[in-house]
Amino acid sequence: TLTGLQIDSIAAVTVGGVSIFGGKGTILGVLIGTLILAVIDSGLGAIGATTDVQNTVKGAIIIVAASIEYFRPRLQLSRAAA
Repeated sequence: TLTGLQIDSIAAVTVGGVSIFGGKGTILGVLIGTLILAVIDSGLGAIGATTDVQNTVKGAIIIVAASIEYFRPRLQLSRAAA
């Protein structure tokens, strides 16, 4: 079923380089993000991680990607001003 695939979709797109704050991305980036997420899922499944752990890891990936995207322009501006 498709229920519960929202976090997978958001994580794959975010890892693939699409801005969650509104922006542009590429199909190739999304495909690469999907492959990376599939490898992470397979690895977590291989070590016997529960669905809750897998979703927590995906949530952490989304938070890290969003944080990088949010702080990158600010760091670049502060470096340019210095």
